[in-house]
Parts: sequence; structure tokens; C-alpha cells
Amino acid sequence: MATSCHEANQVRSAASECGSMCDMPSWAWHALRVEGRRARQARAPSCAVVLLDRPEQGLTAIIDVRANDFSRGELEAEGKQIGRDIADALDKRAGSEQLAHSLEEAGARLFARNKKLGRHAGACLSATRFDDDGVSIAHIGDGVVFSISPSAHRRATIQHTLRGMYEGTTDPAILQALETSPGLLVRMAGVEERASVDFQHLSRSPGDMLVMTDGGLLLSVDDRQIASIASRAQSVALIVEQIAELAASKGIQHDFAVACGRYL
Repeated sequence: MATSCHEANQVRSAASECGSMCDMPSWAWHALRVEGRRARQARAPSCAVVLLDRPEQGLTAIIDVRANDFSRGELEAEGKQIGRDIADALDKRAGSEQLAHSLEEAGARLFARNKKLGRHAGACLSATRFDDDGVSIAHIGDGVVFSISPSAHRRATIQHTLRGMYEGTTDPAILQALETSPGLLVRMAGVEERASVDFQHLSRSPGDMLVMTDGGLLLSVDDRQIASIASRAQSVALIVEQIAELAASKGIQHDFAVACGRYL
């Protein structure tokens, strides 16, 4: 497992393989978070990405915290707290949509902390959870989960940005906004008491993969490049590390995270 993908970045990674002992179809999993050089140098960074790793639960989440008046340490601490809130809520719920409810609960707790402390922080949350029927995906914000099979690849989630939610609109006001701020976030956790989280459950076949990234990484690496790497690399670890290396080679300066799971 690589411990660095670029001299300017610090990398934390985690991996797991699960077989018959876990009472679910065999899957391989790898996730990696990279701390950007700009994030370390900035006196008041505007975002921090935290990776939640719970392989024993089949759970991976990318937590992208956004705030303008937080220190680096405060951003990371908030991201870790959101991760604990997701995991705690998940432990207390049952049912196929429990992952979405857990993200909604974490967002509600973030909103409550904001209100109590008189501050403004939001978070983009993407999470996947493997189970015996396939994989659950819950999502709010501009992160993306890709569904990749031997014959096709697609975005399984919609980015909650002006471009992602209003592509094809004929509304003049939205068209004008799209010209100036296509990446403006329309929905994120923590900015309202109970923000809506998208949820879906996908059945999987051997060889099918998911790749999950935060929205910032996609400013440097596009869909076709991710699909190309996924189709060539022989392991989920190589897929993750090659995507990270490509982003680093393009000069990405901020935090990012990428995760990949494959049914065996």
C-alpha cells in the first residue's frame, strides 16, 4: 500500500477485504484521503475532507466540511464529529434506507451545533455500505459515486449544484446563474434542520465496481479518466492510488478523497 502519491501531499489510506466470514458477497475495498498543500499553508482554509472508514460495517464515507471562519483544526474536528454522528446513527437504525437516515441525522446535529454556537458550517456527504444484497448509496452535496461494470460506466449520483440539478433547464434566471456559478451548491448538510439526502440501493454482480470521490477532485480528474483507470488497474488499491496520482500530477492543491469497492 502506498503511503505517498505526491511530495506536496500527505496520504492516509485504508483497505479491507471481506469474504464469507462476514455473511455478505465477497468484496474488496480501498480508500484514501490526501491533505492538500494549500490546506496546510492557508491561515483560514475554507474546507477539509475527512474519510470515515468502517470496513467491519461495510461503510465508507467522504465528509467534505465547508466554512469560512474555521481554523484547519476546527474543520477537521468537525469532519470527525460528523463521521461519529453517521456511525452512531447507523448503529441505531434498521432497514434498507438506514444509511440515508444516518446522513440526515448527522446533518441535523451539525445544524444544531451551528445554531448553538452562532456559526455557519456545511458539509457534503457521500457514503456507501455493502450488504448481502448489493450496495447502498447515500449522498448530499457535490461528491460523486460512479457505478462501473465491465460493459459501462455512469454517475450513480447527481451533484447538488446548479449544473447538476438544473442541466437542461429553460428558466431564464437559472440559465443566467449557470453562466456565472455552475458549481454553486444547492443542497448540503448542516445549512437547514433536516436536509434531504438522496438514497439508492444497487444490486451488484461479480466484477462490478463503485468509485466515490469528493467534488473537488473532479475539478482535476474527469469521468472518462476515472473509468479508464478503473478498467485497466488490476486491484482496487491501484485504482484509488492512480486516480490520486493523476489528481496530484494536475496540481490539485486542496484536500481530496477517493474510495473504490469491487465485488469479487
